[in-house]
Amino acid sequence: MTRGALKELLLNHYSADLKTVFKQFRNGSLAFGGGLILIFYANTHLEPSLQQELIVLFALVLGGMGFVIAMLAQMRMIIGRFVQFFIKER
Repeated sequence: MTRGALKELLLNHYSADLKTVFKQFRNGSLAFGGGLILIFYANTHLEPSLQQELIVLFALVLGGMGFVIAMLAQMRMIIGRFVQFFIKER
């Protein structure tokens, strides 16, 4: 992959429509919130057991993945704003 092709790919990625990026952020936030709710539910309504531990483990993975997805979308929005600002300057 050439340097120009990589630059074009990054420019296309960070110049994406904000609707797409907001959907990614929303989905990540929902997964994170769902993980938190599931952890709270498992710790308050289930008896200590292997089943509770597995549910909490699943919720931690779900919440962690949601957090990463939401933060990547947030970074994409911030970098996209910088890209738009510097392209308009030219």
